[in-house]
Amino acid sequence: MNQYFYENFEITELSYFEYKNLVKNLFTDDLFILNQIFENIIKRSVKDVACIDILDKVKILLFLRSLTLGEEVNIIVNDKNYKLNVNSILDKITINRGDIISDKIVFKKSNSFYVDDVLNEVMLCVQKILLDESEIDFSKLTVEQKEVIFNEISDSNLVNIVNNISNNLKEDNLKLFDIDLNLHNGEILYFLKNIFNTDLNSLYDLEYHLIRNLNLNTVDFQNYSLSEMKILMNKLKEEFKDENKHSDSGVPIN
Repeated sequence: MNQYFYENFEITELSYFEYKNLVKNLFTDDLFILNQIFENIIKRSVKDVACIDILDKVKILLFLRSLTLGEEVNIIVNDKNYKLNVNSILDKITINRGDIISDKIVFKKSNSFYVDDVLNEVMLCVQKILLDESEIDFSKLTVEQKEVIFNEISDSNLVNIVNNISNNLKEDNLKLFDIDLNLHNGEILYFLKNIFNTDLNSLYDLEYHLIRNLNLNTVDFQNYSLSEMKILMNKLKEEFKDENKHSDSGVPIN
């Protein structure tokens, strides 16, 4: 598949086959499943995911959406249809980028689209604990080791930490008109589902015509993107129009 450089990332576009499977998987409103779907898309599309923050994730997914379906996004708000450009969507995102410091604990910014357990997210986001003459690097600890350390933290301090993290997460939003979509509570996942989704029957129609008229096979659909398939389809339509031929050897294209 084609690869593109976008900001600091090398991104591999989705094949037609991968996109069709994505649309099939989007037949759910389960936030846990939706989160896994988009996390997996990022992991398969970007080589180095270690340094990706929450804004990078949104940018990468919107870039992939542009490659697959175009830069124009149609959304419905309060029964009204609006057309937006992907870049205009990015301009509407507000992020609190500062590290969270609570007493002697330093946290990294959460990059999770769906935080259903704040305490667990706290453990994932701890970078280090500062002691009098040393520090503990949490990135090198197991989950069990982290739990042991957290069990030593007093309940009052732990409550303060959780509240601090929760308040920080609430500051990351995508504002669309009068609606604020939080980037961490799952709301953004429903938005991503909406802008990546398409009519599955239209994909099958496209697939049918290309197989019937151009003899494409499974390997072709795994190696070409949806946008490339649409180009082939448009070329095919032009040929039928120019030749004005609708014989039994070819299928009329509407």
